[in-house]
Amino acid sequence: MARPPTATRSAGRTLPPPRQQRKGDTDIPVAVSGATASYPLRAGYFIPDTSGINAGNISTEIVVTAAYD
Repeated sequence: MARPPTATRSAGRTLPPPRQQRKGDTDIPVAVSGATASYPLRAGYFIPDTSGINAGNISTEIVVTAAYD
């Protein structure tokens, strides 16, 4: 059984473990502190057992829309 992700520390704050995102996820809450915000993000790709490893690109597209009150 895989272990759940653990919390990390950043600038003296304890952050919750990252939630596993899926393609097309929207409305991901990101805590804002002053004029900055951060969200732990990892990018990767899946290789089926039946395919060999070939050179290729890994890319992640990030679109940020901020709503201010």
